[in-house]
Amino acid sequence: MLEKNISRKVESSLKRTKFSGHLGLIAGVFRELEVDKLIDEKLPKKRNHNVPHSVCIPAMVLNGLGFVGQRLYMFPDFFKNISTERLFGDGITKEDLNQYAIRETLDRIVKLLI
Repeated sequence: MLEKNISRKVESSLKRTKFSGHLGLIAGVFRELEVDKLIDEKLPKKRNHNVPHSVCIPAMVLNGLGFVGQRLYMFPDFFKNISTERLFGDGITKEDLNQYAIRETLDRIVKLLI
């Protein structure tokens, strides 16, 4: 009985983390290569979204590796069990990565290419 109580106390005191797996590696490579600075230079944010394009583009890459073929409105669902703050920085939530922010980023990429 005492062992069960100790076991429960130890388990409850442990911090729970969300698994990011290969997604964390890819987000880390984006940061290490400073791709975000290049994106912000080429695609400055013009609308009032919470996230810059330099966060939306890596989010789209990560989404493409695991949630292929889903509609944009389902984009936040991909990050349901993933720590977006850990991948993209403090204050970034899955709700920030919504269809409107992603659509704006895609529109800006197309306008840059045309």
